[in-house]
Amino acid sequence: MSQNDLSQFDPEFIEEKHPRHRAVEEDDPMQLNADAVYGDPEVMLESLIEEYARMGQSAGQIAEIFSLPFFQATYGLNRHFGEQSIHERIDAVLQRSGVFRFTTVEARREPELVQITVKRPNSITKGD
Repeated sequence: MSQNDLSQFDPEFIEEKHPRHRAVEEDDPMQLNADAVYGDPEVMLESLIEEYARMGQSAGQIAEIFSLPFFQATYGLNRHFGEQSIHERIDAVLQRSGVFRFTTVEARREPELVQITVKRPNSITKGD
């Protein structure tokens, strides 16, 4: 269905308002922004630390994520609890659950030799 066909179903539809027809705005509506939500920040903190630990992040790497304003949820928790408290919680969670570590090893396979044979016909007939 083309966009022109949409106008018959939606009287509010105006093609000129489609984002592809507007200039990029300074306050881009497609930019991701975090919003505060109701919940227990203690549970959120523990959950995020465990998640990063299960992804193989060390205590230092996790602490760095909590100190970067680009990561709004973790940065907000850092501001809420304080940097010292975040470090203590990271250490406690990692002591309890550990850090998931893994190594990837690719086994070298020797190329498999395949014998190719061509059968010779017993007799050649016209058209073969």
